[in-house]
Formats: sequence, structure tokens, C-alpha cells
Amino acid sequence: MVAKTPSKKLSKAASVVQDASFDGKKMFKTAIMCVRFLVRLLHIRTTPELLSLKQTRKDPYVMRSYRKSIDKVCKPSGARG
Repeated sequence: MVAKTPSKKLSKAASVVQDASFDGKKMFKTAIMCVRFLVRLLHIRTTPELLSLKQTRKDPYVMRSYRKSIDKVCKPSGARG
């Protein structure tokens, strides 16, 4: 019986695997950062824009996104616009 010698590719891959060290703590921290980034990215879409009370008092119609709500509150319920 002839003993098979491992091929050069296999021995090279085995040495790379042996040299590589797995750092579980670093991997966990990276995974947590990725999850936090994705959660923040999702919340950007749903979080409303912050209002500046100073700007709102000065000219409330500058902020286009709030014109409808401002008009709705200021007009009487039976009035047509």
C-alpha cells in the first residue's frame, strides 16, 4: 500500500487555516455594530424632522411638510379652503 501524500494546494490551505486565528470578541462587536447601523438606517426613514420653534414662530409656512397640519389646526372644522 502506498501512503498518499497531501497535495501542495491542500497543505497550503491547511497552513493558512492554522495561521488564521478566530477572534470571537472582535467578530461579535462587528456584528453588533452592523445591527445597530441597520436599525439606525431604518429609523431615519420613520423619524420626523426636528422642528425649530424659533423658525416656526417666525414663519410657520417655510416648512412645507408642516403646512397641512398647521392649516388643519388653524382653520375651523366647518370652513372650506
